[in-house]
Parts: sequence; C-alpha cells; structure tokens
Amino acid sequence: MTLNELSLSLGYGGVDFMNGDTVLEGATMTESVNGDGGLTLSWKSDVATCIAAGTECYGFIMMEPYAPSLSSDGIYQHSPKFSDRSALLGKTLFYKTIKIKRGDVEEDIPLYTFSFYGPASEIISALNACADGFSVGGSGLGDSFIFVSFDGDTIKSAAQKIADACDCEVLYSSGGLTIGHAGNYAGDYYNRFVVLGGTKNLAKATSKGMYAAITQRLTLDPSSYPGSIISTGGGTPMTKMLIFDDIYPKMELKIISVRSRECWLFDENGEKIPDGAGGSYKTYP
Repeated sequence: MTLNELSLSLGYGGVDFMNGDTVLEGATMTESVNGDGGLTLSWKSDVATCIAAGTECYGFIMMEPYAPSLSSDGIYQHSPKFSDRSALLGKTLFYKTIKIKRGDVEEDIPLYTFSFYGPASEIISALNACADGFSVGGSGLGDSFIFVSFDGDTIKSAAQKIADACDCEVLYSSGGLTIGHAGNYAGDYYNRFVVLGGTKNLAKATSKGMYAAITQRLTLDPSSYPGSIISTGGGTPMTKMLIFDDIYPKMELKIISVRSRECWLFDENGEKIPDGAGGSYKTYP
C-alpha cells in the first residue's frame, strides 16, 4: 500500500514529511483507551526522513523528534509512532489562578502547587479551564467531596489523582478525557448485570437442628430478578458481575425516647435496704 492509498482509505489528505508514492510495509492504528492510542507507519528508504515533534499525521501527532535507524546495507528503516492528540494533556501543566493585590493593581497569579478540598465537579472545571482546547469533564460523580494535592502536575496526572480520589477511572478520546466510572462509558458496554451481595450472616439449617455458615452470596428477589440478573437493554447479552460485600442480612435496632425512673433497692430477702437515718431507703435509677 502506498501512502496515497492509505490517505484515501482514511479519508485524509497527504502528509508533508514523505512522498505519497512511498510504499508502506505496515500501518497500525490503535484506539485510545488510556491515552495510549496512536498510528505507527513502517517503510524503508535510502533517504532518512526525520520528523519534528508536533508534526501531525491523519489526526495523530508526533510527541518527540523522530529519526530512522540505518541498517548495515545503507537503508533507513522508518517506524515512527504518532500519538493520539490527547497525549498532549501529558505535556500541559495544571494550575490554579489566584488574585493578589499589589497596591491598587489586582494581578492573576498561577499556582502549580496547592491542595484542594471540595466537590469533584469544581476541581474538574478548573482542570478543563487549563486544558488548552481539549475537553475535560466528569461523569456520574454526583456531589463527591475529595481532597487532592497537586505539585507541578500535568492535566493527565492531575486527572488521574482526581479519579483515584473518586475511586473511578479516566477515559481518553482524541478530544480530551472524562473522569468517571467505567460503566458510564460506551467503550465499556454491558446490558446484563448479575448483582450479588455479601456472604455475612447467611446460614442454612443442618440435620441436627443447628445452623452452618455458607459461602453463597445474597441475591436479588428471585421472583422479580431470576438468576439475580438485571437487564438494561436488548441484543446480544454482554454480562458483568457486580458484587456488594457491604450488603448482607442484618437487623438494625435503635433506642429512642429513653426515660429514667427510680426503684427501691431490695436485699436477698426482698426487704428494702435502709439508706441511713431518717427512715429512707436506697434507690437506683
């Protein structure tokens, strides 16, 4: 396949760092899941083609300067890898802007080292403001409050810290990234879920009238959810197991409206115990 043929199949124009008639040995494109997607081209030539960092190719970008290797027969082997554009988020610093007043002038000062405590949505919005043309958002995080410290972090490393604090993941795309739970993404699709609880306080009767612990997990009501399965869509079943160890049979009792009263204190013969002079008796609350 020539470069021109590849350009035609991808629906892109040509590139300016190599001839369109160049015959390619290989072209491998990988989808970006964790920001590691890219396009790798492979060809041989008696002329070295060096590629500068920032060079774009079919929507991908060269992150580091590239130079081919020279074989013993004087032929240059080219195998450049162009990264998904979201890789630029690993070279974009995250900072918070604060206002400082110098005399009568108020200045915006960037802070690269700071700590944050508050709603995850607030720090994600700050992250998005620094993303330089990319989109950074959250999905399914609710009103989670988190504590995170930053120290010279990039957008990519800051997003991972926020995701760790929220106990979720970072999903990348060519346009940016989303912080959220994997089940909220089309890239991690399931339409059937086997939902199970914990094993605590589950037992079965034995032949001797005793009870023995079992390893079976708590399930959903079988009359409503046979097999403890919840289906969320049609088509070919794609099933994921969800386990909630902190949900198990338990009884929660609460003591409310507590009132006290005094009672006589009696001895072993059922007689009131005197409390000293005056004819009074001992009591207890």
